[in-house]
Amino acid sequence: MTALQLKKAVHDYVDNLDNNFLQIIHSMLETHAQQTDPVIGYDTDGTPLRASEMKKLYEQDMKDMENGDFITLEELRKESAEWMNATK
Repeated sequence: MTALQLKKAVHDYVDNLDNNFLQIIHSMLETHAQQTDPVIGYDTDGTPLRASEMKKLYEQDMKDMENGDFITLEELRKESAEWMNATK
């Protein structure tokens, strides 16, 4: 069977599934989709961070660094000292 024929056959099967089996198939497909874009961490509020999302963020961070859009360690220390003084 060609890929096109397989897809049509699967669509035909899905159209005739009972609800319980449909839920099982959905879970399997969802698991497969997550494995192709795995969760690589979590945000502070528990939101999963997917590999594709993080790759975009890291690429942007690299562009920012290449364009000089960053602060030095010394600048960070200075800002941190100002924050500490502001909270006293």
